[in-house]
Amino acid sequence: MQGVDDPVGQAQGLIDLLALPERRSTQLSVGNQQRLNLALALLGDPDVLLLDEPTASLDPASRTSLWAIVARLRARSGTTVFATHAVEEVERFATRAVVLLDGQVRFDGKPSDVEAALPEPAIT
Repeated sequence: MQGVDDPVGQAQGLIDLLALPERRSTQLSVGNQQRLNLALALLGDPDVLLLDEPTASLDPASRTSLWAIVARLRARSGTTVFATHAVEEVERFATRAVVLLDGQVRFDGKPSDVEAALPEPAIT
C-alpha cells in the first residue's frame, strides 16, 4: 500500500464494492474468500491484474461485479491476465486467448476461435 493516498479508504471502498462481510477471513464462505482475494489483488489500483480462476465459487451477482471491475481496468488501459476453464468468459471478455493442454500451448489467438481449437471431449 506504499504510495496509496488513502489506504484505509481504498480498503473500505473495496469491501463495499465487493459486498464483503466484515469478519475474519477464516469465517468467510468460499465465495466470500474468493471476493476477498479479488479485493486484495485490487489494493493499490494495479495496472496489471493477474487472476487465477477468478469466478470460481462466485454467485452470479459477484461474477457480474468482478467483470465490471475488469472492464473498468481495461477502459483505463490496464491489463488483466486470467486463467479460467470457462470458455464463455474467454469469448466474452478476453482480447487474446492462449490454451494450454498437457503443458503445451495448443492455441494462441482470437477468443472467438478458442472453442473450435479445443479437442473433442472423450466420452467413455
